[in-house]
Amino acid sequence: MICRICSVQRKLQAVLMLPNLRLHKLALKARCRSRRGATAVEFAFCAPVLLMIVFGVIEFGRILMVQNAVTNAAKEGCRKAILATTRDINQVTAAAKRQMNIVAPNKNCSVSCVPNTLQNISTGTSVTVTVGVNYSDVSWVPKSILPSGLKLQGKAVQVRE
Repeated sequence: MICRICSVQRKLQAVLMLPNLRLHKLALKARCRSRRGATAVEFAFCAPVLLMIVFGVIEFGRILMVQNAVTNAAKEGCRKAILATTRDINQVTAAAKRQMNIVAPNKNCSVSCVPNTLQNISTGTSVTVTVGVNYSDVSWVPKSILPSGLKLQGKAVQVRE
């Protein structure tokens, strides 16, 4: 035998198309109980991958920054080398290393200048300054992970005044 109130409720639901809220809440509770640890497991799978991508982007940005600094150091060294008052290669090396110390302080960088001596070169001669730094010296990544021998270089060529 069907209760009179229940039959009226069913008719109203059919007419108004309202869901039975009590049954809906019970179904949601049961569904939530069965997926209680799913979010933690999904996060455990996704978090390492996302962190590696974020740190990779940061390290790649740092590579670009250091490469730009090496190129600027070569330009500064070359600007010093083309001056008629510069007679010593040590002045060129000091100018390039001073510029490199802004981004990578106390790091070993190599500076080479062609021609090797600036005393007897004439006006209009091309002067080339090359600055290089080992990537493992300026990277935040541990040296055991990096490939050996990776070097960032910058080169500048200008005409002697």
